[in-house]
Amino acid sequence: MEENLIAAIELGSSAISGIVGQKFTNGEMKVLAYASIPSESAIRHGVVYNSEKAASIIVELIEKLKSLSGCEINMVYVTHNGKSLRSSVSEVETVFDAIKVVEDIDTDKMLQECEEQQIEGKSRLFIYPQEFTLDNKQTKEKDPVGVSCTTLKGRYLSVVVNSKVIEDVQRTFDRASTPVEDCFLSIVGVADYLLDETDRQQGCALVDFGADTTTLAIYKNGILKYLRVLPIGSSLITSDLATMLRITYSEAENLKRTYGLASLNSSQDLNETIFINSRKITVKEIAAIIEARNEEILRNLDAQIKNSGLGDLLYAGMYVIGGGSNLRQLSKAIQKSVDNIGNVHFIKEPANSVDWVESKWMKNDGTQLSLLSILNLERENCCTKIIFDEIDHLSPTEEGNLQQQSLFTEDGQSAQEERDRIEAAKKVAEQIQKQNEAKVTETGEEPVRESKKTGYFKGLFSSARNLVEKLADKTENFFDEDQNTDNVQENDDTNK
Repeated sequence: MEENLIAAIELGSSAISGIVGQKFTNGEMKVLAYASIPSESAIRHGVVYNSEKAASIIVELIEKLKSLSGCEINMVYVTHNGKSLRSSVSEVETVFDAIKVVEDIDTDKMLQECEEQQIEGKSRLFIYPQEFTLDNKQTKEKDPVGVSCTTLKGRYLSVVVNSKVIEDVQRTFDRASTPVEDCFLSIVGVADYLLDETDRQQGCALVDFGADTTTLAIYKNGILKYLRVLPIGSSLITSDLATMLRITYSEAENLKRTYGLASLNSSQDLNETIFINSRKITVKEIAAIIEARNEEILRNLDAQIKNSGLGDLLYAGMYVIGGGSNLRQLSKAIQKSVDNIGNVHFIKEPANSVDWVESKWMKNDGTQLSLLSILNLERENCCTKIIFDEIDHLSPTEEGNLQQQSLFTEDGQSAQEERDRIEAAKKVAEQIQKQNEAKVTETGEEPVRESKKTGYFKGLFSSARNLVEKLADKTENFFDEDQNTDNVQENDDTNK
């Protein structure tokens, strides 16, 4: 087993992507394999929509990664942003019998009480303690341990997701026969990877402009303060171009990537003309459609930042990632539509060194940061090398016993497929033999083997299986019912 050899898969609305790589002790990372396959509506708004189709894509993706990396992929880490992801604030209060110095055990009990609070139809992924109030004083404490009081009130931020999202992710990877070691939120992983402590303390917004979603995470005083996923993204821009210019979706996507302007205030010649299917289209027409839809997305983003109550306190500005961030003039559009944002920083690649075995894998467009953030975590090994590492150590006798196997059988069929079938039959025979041997034990039953402990999110998968029978299937609204105050605005003109 190689040290820190990690396989990760991102469930994106436009594509399901995977990576195999390694992080070294000096902080550098090496990408051994990267592949990306269009989602083809298997993933919508960041969540699994068609588990059968998604599983098929994952199987194909795993085979590509295996071939490119020369590794057997035993398990994977999964990262995604789903439209139902959001933060929720709750409070827990403890009243002591007399004045007491707060101890770790007191705050631990309060955290456990918060974890036990049920949220109907949702699963709690993470809990972040925010601040504590002692004896109703106006001064807030981040760490109350060691301070004396009679009343202690804790404020906690929970990151929650619809339970069905977890069920669908687990169901998909079960269908693909691919074990999931743990699952991560893309936006949180990237924040841990990219944002330094100064940014977190001063206050900043991290925005991921995706195909079907726009994800916002706000940090202040060193911790996560707010998280929302808006079910609107750059794919709407492509749809608008296709509808209003009467062209195909693929032609519209090419126009957006080539001539996409988030704002008409540009030095580019807006009267430049393009011919598509003998039809003349000006850059100004393209830019006007993009600007209208992009303004709608940014207005919704601005409403969410204001709803967080931290809009005036983001002194470090905004950090922008994702495929939708590649529209030209987007920085000017953000400063125009989002209040109180001074500096806008676009991140395409991480600051630390990444060695790509194949330079063509590196996109340098901000879409691979989520996968790279998983490599950066130095989690448990996922892969086993399947190349002949020991061939240089063979003795002359052993080397002489090696035989080159034929690629084809006598009838012209693949010899490797035949060898695979023989090997599979041997494994089945060995398994049957082991089961028969187990039956002769004193208990007459095969010993039960303890399953390997997995991550916290993986534990939620098991709970989700029990919830699936209790939860009625129903179509989700773009926004949760309890998000009516989120001030999401629609631009009707672009839909006409």
